[in-house]
Amino acid sequence: HGHARKLLELTSTSLSMHTDADRIYGLVHADRSRLDGEDIFEVQITGHHHWELRHAGRPLMRVQYGQPALPKTRIDSNKLRIDLVRLFEGISNEHCDCLISLVEAAVEESHGTMLVISADAAEEALRLSAQCIPVKPRPMTADLLRHLTPIDGAVLLSPDGRCFAIGTILDGIASANGDPSRGARYNSAMRYVESTDAACLAVVVSEDGRVDYVPDLRMPIPRTEVEVRLDSLERLRDSRRVRRRVYYQIISWFDAHRFYLLREHCDRLNDVVSEIEAMFENNDPHTLTNVHAPYTPHPQMDAELYYVQAPTASPTATVQA
Repeated sequence: HGHARKLLELTSTSLSMHTDADRIYGLVHADRSRLDGEDIFEVQITGHHHWELRHAGRPLMRVQYGQPALPKTRIDSNKLRIDLVRLFEGISNEHCDCLISLVEAAVEESHGTMLVISADAAEEALRLSAQCIPVKPRPMTADLLRHLTPIDGAVLLSPDGRCFAIGTILDGIASANGDPSRGARYNSAMRYVESTDAACLAVVVSEDGRVDYVPDLRMPIPRTEVEVRLDSLERLRDSRRVRRRVYYQIISWFDAHRFYLLREHCDRLNDVVSEIEAMFENNDPHTLTNVHAPYTPHPQMDAELYYVQAPTASPTATVQA
């Protein structure tokens, strides 16, 4: 193991250790264009206790601190577009396309980087001038970005795709939502985004190819999805003939979507749940019933971000009492 570790320390992007998992044959210059054979696999060390198994340039498995996981799609352009529209009021499709192309370019780089898209990019470049390299605002392109991302620090962009600063060292107050296992870049983005009042999105690309969005917005749902089910529960209660299967089916949905409940929804839900559970106990005191934790509003729930207009189709969550 000691000899293998020493040989591994000599490897680089152009020099690989050749092994069949039983014997080590030496260090070789691998022609990556010919690494698509069925029996040729790559193990890339991407960080401390981080590595991934690859075949023909594609990751098959990622392992972090001994925990294996299947690789995820590095960027969901549809979700990113939705988040940009929700965060930056009035952003155009053209500017969304530009920002998505920049994120895709950043993800393709072999090193980690960070893009910060801020509605106050001009003001922030001035405020952080002592800890960034301010530049004359100009539209950023994917090709130009590839030359800038090797510099430590974030690339500061406006929602219309203009660059205002590079090598930006972000500030911010320590966040309770930080995660030491995610690295300094991610936690720096979390502190900065949570400390700013302006609309802001940080895209963090780690050395292992992982992409994180701060904030990582949940997908929006129609408000009617909540209210139709609430109405169904109240009709179920008023029928005085509550079917347990229907009741628990609706409650299971609410348990899975607690995040989307406003104060008014929580109050109505808690009232109807307590009444129906009391009916169950009175009708059959010897039957065990589930005890539900009270519904409370999530502190990060924002109706403007997480509710969309109701679909034109008729709601499907109707229940016959």
